[in-house]
Amino acid sequence: MKTAKGTVRRIVVAAACLSMGLAGAGRLAADTQLLDLPGDHSMVRYTPGALARASTVQTWMGYIAEDYSTWSKRPTRLGAIVIDREQWVEMEIVQPYGLPASLGGGRIALPAYGDEDTVRRWRKLLGGTLPMATDSPVRGTADEAASLLAADHLGHLEVARQLVPISGLHPQESWVTDVLAHLTVLSALDRFSPAAGADLALFYQQLARVPAGPLSEYRDGLGFPEWLAFQARFFQAAEAIASQERKPLRALIRLEQKHGGRLTAAALYAEYPQLPGLLAPPATTAPVQPSYVTPD
Repeated sequence: MKTAKGTVRRIVVAAACLSMGLAGAGRLAADTQLLDLPGDHSMVRYTPGALARASTVQTWMGYIAEDYSTWSKRPTRLGAIVIDREQWVEMEIVQPYGLPASLGGGRIALPAYGDEDTVRRWRKLLGGTLPMATDSPVRGTADEAASLLAADHLGHLEVARQLVPISGLHPQESWVTDVLAHLTVLSALDRFSPAAGADLALFYQQLARVPAGPLSEYRDGLGFPEWLAFQARFFQAAEAIASQERKPLRALIRLEQKHGGRLTAAALYAEYPQLPGLLAPPATTAPVQPSYVTPD
């Protein structure tokens, strides 16, 4: 009887996830059904008790989806699951709990609650200082809420990286794809929430203190802290483009068309001469922050 009941639980929650097209949903065993928070531009499924958290995620995902639909001319709807640590483990998500996990198709998984481990993880990644959460936490400590804010900051990027390949742009280098993803986020926040954009800039300024090598070293398989350090430089490059263009992504579409339908590093450097300096390692770096090969 116990086995049958467990099977029913798996079916209930897996069916809810499958309706969003979420990878690995069949492995998710939980004690309760995920709840729905539908929106015009994003759908969030969340663990009971995490409505406020789900609403926060839905808001910023909606900004990205709506703005992306406008400039790309490709209507889209994003999705997320916001789940607790136990559900995360049951779903066998490879990314450690506390970090956003890409699920493909414009969908990600995010932590529902912060805890001592998420605080520890983000302190290591950020060199000791967590982002400042402006709202009082509904559950948990201020530091735990700040660790969720850090996960959301990176969650913006994870969603946008999934959108670039279907945007109509054709970046020729992997780092150009990441710059476009940061621009996708900046475009949305500039339109809907400039204050959130300022918070995001502070987050990447903090990450920029972690040393990273020359751009030629950026590749798949980098250790997570090194990958994050490169993202800080890609964010700075995106900021520079955004400051020069009223509609930066439409400007890059025109630039690509000018160069035969290929958006290359050379084309970007010619159009935005400040980029090589922003993408190069800084002349001086802060002391090496605590790092590790994997995010654990």
